[in-house]
This record gives sequence, C-alpha cells and structure tokens, in this order.
Amino acid sequence: RLAVVDLDGTEASASFVHDLEAHQSIRLTPPPGDGPAPWTVEQAADAVRAGDVVAYVVVPDGFGDDRWGAFAPDGPALRVGIDPSRAVERGYLEGALMQVGGQRLERLFSDIMDDPSSAIPDVDRAVAGIASDDGMTDAQRLVFGGFLGALKVFLSGADFDAIDGGTPGGGGGFQPVRLEHVDVIETDDGPPSAFAFTMPQAIAWAVMSCTAGFAISIVSERTKGTLLRLHVAPHSRRTLLIGKGLACFTGCATVSILLMLLARLVLGVRIDHVPHLILSIGATSFCFTGLTMFVSTLGKTEQGVAGAGWALLMPLAMIGGAMIPLMVMPPWMRSISVVSPISWTITAFEGSIWRNFSAAEMLVPLTVLVAFGLTAMVAGALSLSRQRPV
Repeated sequence: RLAVVDLDGTEASASFVHDLEAHQSIRLTPPPGDGPAPWTVEQAADAVRAGDVVAYVVVPDGFGDDRWGAFAPDGPALRVGIDPSRAVERGYLEGALMQVGGQRLERLFSDIMDDPSSAIPDVDRAVAGIASDDGMTDAQRLVFGGFLGALKVFLSGADFDAIDGGTPGGGGGFQPVRLEHVDVIETDDGPPSAFAFTMPQAIAWAVMSCTAGFAISIVSERTKGTLLRLHVAPHSRRTLLIGKGLACFTGCATVSILLMLLARLVLGVRIDHVPHLILSIGATSFCFTGLTMFVSTLGKTEQGVAGAGWALLMPLAMIGGAMIPLMVMPPWMRSISVVSPISWTITAFEGSIWRNFSAAEMLVPLTVLVAFGLTAMVAGALSLSRQRPV
C-alpha cells in the first residue's frame, strides 16, 4: 500500500506514477475524500504514521525535466517515507522504485534512438552537474564523465558499429533513480526502538492469558461450590459480577503496566504520550474483562472453558496481528482484522507508544475496545446470571 505525491505534475512524472501502479508488488492507495484532489505531503505522512499505508513517495518538482538524474547525483531525488516498523518492506519498495526507474531510462534511450540530437543539451547539463558536485569522488567523476562524453559523441553522429561490442565500465553506486529517505515518526532521540514495535503484541498476549486464566477460575469456583457459598452470602449477583470484573480488570492493567515498565526501564522504549498510554491500558483491560465474562460461559468445566476460550482467542490473535503481523497478511485478511479486539489493542498501544496518534486518532481504537468489552460483558453477565451455582 503506497501513497504517491506528484509535485512535478508533468507528463514524465505521470508516466512514472503509472509505472508504479502497474508494478506487481505495489498497490497505490487513493487519496482521502471523495473528490479528485491528489495526495499532499502532509496527508501522506499522516497516513503512514497512522498505519493506513506502508509508505509514501514524493515525486519532486523538476523530476520530469531531469531525464539524466541517474548520471547527475545533484538532481531531484524521490523522497520516501516508510513506516519504521516495516523494515522488510522497505527493501521491496526500494527494489520496485529502482525497477521502475530502469524502465524510465529504457524509454529515454528509445527516444534518443528516434532523435539523437535532442538529448545533447541534457547530456551537457549532466556533465556540468557532475563537475560541480562536491560529493562525488574522482573515480566516480571519471566513470560518469567518461560515459556521458562517449554518449555525446555517439549522439553527435558516431558510428554505432565502431563502439559496439565493448565491455561496459563499472559504475559504483549507480542507481536509475535517486532516493532520499525521510523520517515519518519525528522524535528528539532518533527513530523508535525495535522493542517499541513488538511491545503491543506482547501486551496483547499477556491480557489474553489473563482472560483465559480468570475465565477458568470463575468456572472452578462454580464447580467447587465457592460460587454457591458466595450466592448464599448477603451479596447480590451484581456485586459478585462487579467483584469478578474488577479482579480481572486489575490483573490485565497490572500486567500491561509491568510490561511497559520493563520496556521503558530495561529495553529503553520511549513513551511519547503517557496519557494516551493510560487510556489504552484502561480500554484494553475493560475489553478483555468483558471477554473474560463471556469466555467463562462457554463451558461447564475448567477443561471445557480452557479449550473453548483458546479456540476463540487464537483465531482472534491470528487475524488481529498478535500472531501474524498485519503487514504480511493478504488484503482480504487485513480487511477482516477489524472484527478482532486484538487488532484494536495493538493499534491503540502503537498509537500511544510510537505512532504519535492525536487525541482524535486515539478515540477510534479506544471506543471500539470499550464497545467490544461492553458487548461481551453484557452477554457474559446475562448468561452467568441464568446459570445455577453448583
């Protein structure tokens, strides 16, 4: 999933974008809104930061006129911003951009064969750019300058047969297009730690374990008579359910806090938005407290609830990104991940730890988590209230 910002607006840049769209490894994402307005740099960067797209590419102004940019390193470069958690896909994207850039060069040489003299001014500008570029070594100037000089002779009417059959010289560092990587997540201390990317998944597994454990404990109390003794005590069913829920909520919140303390104090993970993190812990704990109430009604014995509970939680983990990262899922599986509360848990913690979600952006995953928890809690409480204590 790629967002392309075309600041050049020329026929050449449009052709480059079309080649990107036709590439088998790239799927261009349309800009937000229903209108024909194209992507802006700010919109594309926000989309990457929010996880809506994997990366964005900015085609700079002057890209279409710089036909020989591959041989003049001071020319316009494609600016690439990629989700820092997608290190594997970064290599794929760079390879695809180089391949499309190579296709652009092929068309350039095809046009030159039709009208050789039209490229001479471009070659002169490229030679001048190489001479004025302080970042090139003498060896690079020799290689690129020699190539462009020979090309100018060829374009001026040299006999092709006279230069055919030679061995091409090595051009160290040659690239069909120049790439300039930009940081999507702006922080004062550099890019996020690798542990910041995996901590949301760790928290998801921790709260799932709490859900399974507390659900089994509720069934155990029912089968061993503890629940019956509590029912005959001067307490209402509502009080008992609230007590069970508070215990599960406290357990989920405690394990989440301990993992975040470990991440911050031992692993060096930065926490950019502490209020957002507190809300994420609260919403996640509430959600999985509701799931605990529901899971505890799926069987009459400890073994039955354990089997049914994990049979429910494991598929949710698989499609939610706790077991299989969302980035490697096929599009159809990513689309159904929205039904998993684990997916929203990971989104909420990513937004509060390193994606720098705004308050409005955090509202969506937090609301969904609370809705999941409330629905499951009501369903579980109704089912538990109908069951007779043993």
